[in-house]
Amino acid sequence: IYKSAWLRYLVDGPSHGVDALGELQFNPTKTAQFYVRLRHEYKTKNQSLNTEKVDYLSYQNRTVFRFNAQYKMALNFTAKSRVEHTLFSDDITQNKTGTVIFQDINWSAPRKSVSAIFRLAYFTVEDYNARVYAAENDVLYQYSVPMYQNSGVRYYLVARVKLSRKTELWFKYSSTIYSNVNAISSGLEQINGNTITDLRLQLRCLF
Repeated sequence: IYKSAWLRYLVDGPSHGVDALGELQFNPTKTAQFYVRLRHEYKTKNQSLNTEKVDYLSYQNRTVFRFNAQYKMALNFTAKSRVEHTLFSDDITQNKTGTVIFQDINWSAPRKSVSAIFRLAYFTVEDYNARVYAAENDVLYQYSVPMYQNSGVRYYLVARVKLSRKTELWFKYSSTIYSNVNAISSGLEQINGNTITDLRLQLRCLF
């Protein structure tokens, strides 16, 4: 529970809010974990969508539900499944939703000389305020938390190959295919199409 008597970023006046989170975990075995998480946030923030005033404080509600399952499929395979749903509303926008469903498959060879992680995700997001974030695996020393917006499918593959005792090769290929847009980004970064693809290679040598 918080309250501010002065201006803050994107809040042009005194404001207050409540942020609550609850999580229930279930571990039926040593190799399986399930949890359900519910978070609700209520706060006052600038409302810039109104045409009569430039900015005024609006009451905003954001509720996020997540179901996550992590389990071992076979000797060298583990998996993670997730469903996350967001519901947003304010004085003007009513009940905008965002949903992401993804499946991870993690494989490693004996002695972990080769390992790979694959994810397939489906998403549909009606409004920017209902966007969903989901952390991804990446090459060594890189951190990736893409934002899911609009509708479509995203997949990626991360692989690590141990070439020798002091040399490793990392590889990541990712692609997002949108179903409701014909152009991605704007200006000099605009892509005329509905698909964006990234490729990343990394070679690590120890001396």
